[in-house]
Formats: sequence, C-alpha cells, structure tokens
Amino acid sequence: MSNIEGSFPGALNLIERSEIRTAFDIESMCLAKNILPKPEEIRGVGDLFTPTAILKQPNHQGRIITLDEFPNFNALLSVRNEIRDLNLVPKRTDEVQKDYERMTSEGFLKMVEDYYLRETRLVYVKEIYPTDLPDDVDQHVVWLANGSTKQEVEVFIAKILKLNKLTEQDVILFERSRVSTTQYVAAAIDKYRHIHVWTRKV
Repeated sequence: MSNIEGSFPGALNLIERSEIRTAFDIESMCLAKNILPKPEEIRGVGDLFTPTAILKQPNHQGRIITLDEFPNFNALLSVRNEIRDLNLVPKRTDEVQKDYERMTSEGFLKMVEDYYLRETRLVYVKEIYPTDLPDDVDQHVVWLANGSTKQEVEVFIAKILKLNKLTEQDVILFERSRVSTTQYVAAAIDKYRHIHVWTRKV
C-alpha cells in the first residue's frame, strides 16, 4: 500500500467513503427506532464468526471466489461456512488492487487509529477497497478496539442487521487471520481485529 493527507493522497475522500458508524451511532439509531435484538438473534450472529482455532492456523488453502461460480448473494450464502472458515476467499480486481497498493500499511493503520477507532471500541465502515463480489452484495467491515469482547461484537452486528431490516439469512461474516502467511487469508492490518460483513443489498 503508498501517509492521511500528507501521508497518502485522497485520505479524506477515503474517510468519507468509509461512511463511519461508531458504536454510539448505532446505539443512538436503535434507541430512536426502539430496536433491540432478541437473544437468539445475538447468538445467531456469534455462530457466524470465524472460529478461533482457524484464525490460529499459520497456513490455509483458500480457494478464490469467482463471479462465474458465485454470481449472486444466494450462491455465496450457500457456502457461508466455507467463507467463514477461510476455505473460500475473495480477491480484488486488478484495478482496485492497484488503488489499494498506493497506500502504505502505516497510512492504513493511521486511518484506523485516528479516524475509525479514535473514540469508539467498535466501528462499522464501508469497505473502501472492495473485493470482486456480485453486485447484490454490500461489503462492510467492523473494526474492534483491543479488548472488545465477543458479546460486544455480537450485539453490535445484531443491531446493525436489525437497523437494516436484515436477518441471519442476509449476512456472511468472516475474519482474516492475523498469524497466517497465506495470500488473501492474512489480515492487512494485524494490530486490530476486523470482521468482514457481507450483506444482501437492500
């Protein structure tokens, strides 16, 4: 990736594109709309997380997701567990990859720390370097401040789904590994956990 304005060009545009929603933002919207996920909905979200044992593996055999094989959200949903377990992995188009590589890892980390997680433990952002997925898939990322608990994240994502009138059948979750060396499986920023959230476009 090549630093926020002085660090890399177009940084403020990237931040705007991120459509940042903090834990406070999500909670406020839920309170305004009287939205409260049910316990079973929260547990259902937790079941979709990439298992810790898989995240601790140093190597993976991820197969690339292609539009020919998976032309829509429902096709991806049918292999949701394979995606969760990092057996099926996404990649960017060549054009998006070139754009991504203009930013340094240090610049990306600065954006995460100074804008995403500056005043919150959890934040929901639009994927600014999306992978090559069908048009009916929305791509977001939940970034976690160090120390965030699994229950906090489950409730946070469950609230996001309810706000968007989505159910467990409208979401795919996975987390890239912070220890793996496998391409497309290794996390771009390993200092903070982040969970990829793919939802049916509404």
